[in-house]
Amino acid sequence: MGEAALASHMKGKKHETAAAIASSAIPISEFMNADATNTSSNATAVSTTKKQTTLDVATKNEVIKAEILWALKIMNSHYSFKSTEDTSRLFTAMFPDSQIAARFACGESKCAYVCTFGLAPYFKRLLLAEVSQQTAYVVLFDESLNHHLQSKQIDLHVRLWDGAEVKTKYVGSEFLGHSTAVDIVEKMSKVLSEMGVKNLIQLSMDGPHVNWKAFDLTQKEMQKQVDKSLLNIGSCGLHIVHNAFRDGCKSTNWDIEHTLSSLYWLFHNCPARHEDFVTATGCSTVMLKFCGHRWIENVSVSDRALKLWPYVTTYVEMVRKGDLPDPKVKSFEAVKNSSKDPLFIPKVMIFNSIAREIAPFLTLYQTDKPMLPFLGEDMFQLMKEKPLKEATSILKLLHIPVQDSSLHKDATKINLGFSAETCLNQLKSTNNISERQALELKMECKTFLITILEKLQNKAPVNHQLVRSMRCLDPRCMAESK
Repeated sequence: MGEAALASHMKGKKHETAAAIASSAIPISEFMNADATNTSSNATAVSTTKKQTTLDVATKNEVIKAEILWALKIMNSHYSFKSTEDTSRLFTAMFPDSQIAARFACGESKCAYVCTFGLAPYFKRLLLAEVSQQTAYVVLFDESLNHHLQSKQIDLHVRLWDGAEVKTKYVGSEFLGHSTAVDIVEKMSKVLSEMGVKNLIQLSMDGPHVNWKAFDLTQKEMQKQVDKSLLNIGSCGLHIVHNAFRDGCKSTNWDIEHTLSSLYWLFHNCPARHEDFVTATGCSTVMLKFCGHRWIENVSVSDRALKLWPYVTTYVEMVRKGDLPDPKVKSFEAVKNSSKDPLFIPKVMIFNSIAREIAPFLTLYQTDKPMLPFLGEDMFQLMKEKPLKEATSILKLLHIPVQDSSLHKDATKINLGFSAETCLNQLKSTNNISERQALELKMECKTFLITILEKLQNKAPVNHQLVRSMRCLDPRCMAESK
């Protein structure tokens, strides 16, 4: 081989690779050296390197554990991911002698990534594995508007046995634009396919028609796939009671909700108007906001309105005289019109009295505990008036014609509640109202109660045979049967 060929070979890629390997390789003579001192030194170096590597791995695992625990703390305490910024520098300053704190790095982006793509799938896998081992479970769903995303959000939960307890656990959320029954079932099917529909026994939901359509579609799919039917105990009883109370109140045409809501909005975010009110009346107490979808929880709102009403009428009178500027807003017009009604206070008291009668039932059943065996008897006691001898069972109570006047009390014996009765008597004694107006108020109160009963008769869960039959597990009924 000539000189030119050697020069050409030296420039080749193959030669350059081999030369690089040879130059970096340890000569074999290093391994053949019999010098004891060198051998001991090399062994110590290798041992130190291995020990250092082991320590690095252990520290790295501890750092990862710390970051995971921090991410769990962020979620459990409902902190924002933004709040995790610069935590590494904070922990380093707090624990300067800690190797874990020195290596800790879990800022906004990393914390969000760990939660979304690490912890969430892990916990979901655990939950799905737990559900797959259940002999029976219930799926709960509820849809509402996500204001941030401007789309419908369906939250899915599962209720199952956990040892000797019944627990409800969050599965996930689905988002959609149109929320027809078909759309809802399509989204739920993805989750149900992961859990398996074989052991699904019930869908728990509130009562819109679209949800009942979704229930029917799921029922048909269950019968098709596993030849089983879902248990039907009706929709959420709490929603039904709230809505029955709302319909009863609206049937009287008292317009209480409009006035209570207007009292809040009249002074909300208006410091000038609020200052005028405080200056004129000396009262700095603010009105509470009326809740338009959970009416029975407005007892505190109506209580506050009763407390403020004397000051409100003083404020309205001063505006009428021109001593204070006229707000010229719809909320003030509503309050002004109600201030002219001498029966407004008794009406609010009746509203309060009926709501307080129903509130303990809602409080008792607003729980994750298995309360179905007690629902039939408690609903029976809530709906039944003691003198009503015809209603000897839940089924008979559901079929009593509450509009039948022969079953009604005499109008003069209608109980409005202690506060309302006292206020009404005072108004009559001062000739602010007539006997006819007092009688009309009692008739309107009767309409209020009858409407509530009709709604409960038509839509309450006790309309379903299964709910009524579950009374056999109620210890109170067991004791009576003995």
